[in-house]
Amino acid sequence: MKKGDIVHYTGECTNCHKYKYEVVEIYTSVHGVDRWRDLKAVNPDISTHYIELLSVEKEDIETIKQT
Repeated sequence: MKKGDIVHYTGECTNCHKYKYEVVEIYTSVHGVDRWRDLKAVNPDISTHYIELLSVEKEDIETIKQT
């Protein structure tokens, strides 16, 4: 997973699960392991979901297969 990838968020905030997000930043731990991502909504709509998700753990993200 890299910056610019389109993903689905699968974490605790369930109202954000069905929307597409773009990876805008990747953060690493002190040991150099990439662990957190900042996400930005592809089609933002503040009335239905969060337009940004910050410091999302890698395990809470599912990559969308590009065709």
